[in-house]
Formats: sequence, C-alpha cells, structure tokens
Amino acid sequence: RQQFVGEFTGERKGDLAAVAVKNKFSVGDSLELMTPQGNINFTLEHMENAKGEAMPIAPGDGYTVWLPVPQDLELNYALLMRNFSGETTRNPHGK
Repeated sequence: RQQFVGEFTGERKGDLAAVAVKNKFSVGDSLELMTPQGNINFTLEHMENAKGEAMPIAPGDGYTVWLPVPQDLELNYALLMRNFSGETTRNPHGK
C-alpha cells in the first residue's frame, strides 16, 4: 500500500526539486516518484527547506521541501508516494 505525500511544483535549484507536501514523510522512508514516463522507487536520504537547511521530516500539508532528483528527469505531472513498510504494489493481489 501507498500514501500520496506530495507533488512536484516544477521549481528546481540545481539537483534539487521542490515538492508541495500533502502528507507527512521522513528521511529514510521508501518513496516512489511517479511520472508519465515511468516510476522510480528510492529511499529518501536527504531533503531541505527553502533556506537550504536539512529537514528530517516533511510535516504535512502546507510545507514545501526540496529533494535531490536527477536534472534530466522530467517532473511535469510528477507525484510522490510513500510505500508502507513491508508492503509492495508490484503484485498487490499475490499471496
């Protein structure tokens, strides 16, 4: 299972991209970046606030955080999902 945690705003600062936070997520969480071109699973290792200060937690709706994202990745319509621990969406009906 997954939870929608943010959407990319299109703003970039070098290797960082802005995410409008919708639900809480943290450094160390398993996340999935969903784009029209395909999805990328990764573990969040770092995020910053607008001042460039490291943030361990994106507290929830109303915040904007900056995540490291490859510059060649197209982020139009990109969404950020948090994977629940021990669960996967690869075969949701399998046992």
